[in-house]
Amino acid sequence: LAGLPYSAGPEFTGGDSTTMVASRYPIRASQILWRRHDPLREGEGAIPMRIEVDRPGRRPLVVLAIHPPTPRSFDEWHARDTYLLEIAWQAQRDARTAEVIVIGDWNTPYWSPFYTRALQQADLRATETAWPAPTRIFREFGAPDFLGSPIDLVAVSPSIGLVRRAVGRAFGSDHLPVIVDLAVP
Repeated sequence: LAGLPYSAGPEFTGGDSTTMVASRYPIRASQILWRRHDPLREGEGAIPMRIEVDRPGRRPLVVLAIHPPTPRSFDEWHARDTYLLEIAWQAQRDARTAEVIVIGDWNTPYWSPFYTRALQQADLRATETAWPAPTRIFREFGAPDFLGSPIDLVAVSPSIGLVRRAVGRAFGSDHLPVIVDLAVP
């Protein structure tokens, strides 16, 4: 990607990853390991990544890139919720020493109690507005974009400021890109 020489993601899945992070700053990536259980065994979903961004002389920045299971069955619903709780635990742990950004396809909308609970547990704040634009679109069913769902979300440490948030144009995916400009201390 032009201007983004550093990336992580495919190396954790043999090149076939649904989660990828690209950066203009050097990064170190690792796979997040669950504390007690593996929600990915209970349903589909992507391996969550923990990215550390090198910022010499400043508080570290940790980006958690996520894609929990889509809740199409009771087991997948449970797996999605477990995944989000594990991510919240990881974000809370990282926030002790770093600024934290959690970004990805959360497979739950902004107004979901599961999203709210994850934010509260991790002491993060949402970057979405009161009524965010849809990001998951259903063109495969012939539906217009405004009937989509806002499930691609960004949550940040309270010290990180939001400069701008927008939803980009279609680029061939069943999701629209979320563009977020942040003011990181």
